[in-house]
Amino acid sequence: MTRIHPTYHTPYVAIVVYACVVATLAISSSFTQLAILANVAALTLYLMCVAASFELQRRDIRADGTPFAVPGGPAIPIAAAIVILWLLSNATRREFLVEAAVLGAASMLYSIRKAGGQR
Repeated sequence: MTRIHPTYHTPYVAIVVYACVVATLAISSSFTQLAILANVAALTLYLMCVAASFELQRRDIRADGTPFAVPGGPAIPIAAAIVILWLLSNATRREFLVEAAVLGAASMLYSIRKAGGQR
């Protein structure tokens, strides 16, 4: 069950859990390592967004009205993906493994909650 703070209307339990995970990583690693992990996670998210935008354009998916047309068509998302992959190529195997573990744990928790009928 999702908990929303009655006064601030924020997901306070999620914020506390996130803060604990970040604090644990900050204590167990150097700041540099934490910054690198954050960058790897952000770049992976950006790569997924680029892939989604490419696929939505390819399928001509529309939500409301005429979608924004990127000048250059698919060249911009492809170029962005290439740059992101180049940046990610500098990450180490350990950084990818940590990111995979976090994503796996989050996916497992989501699946358990979904199976239990909670949001």
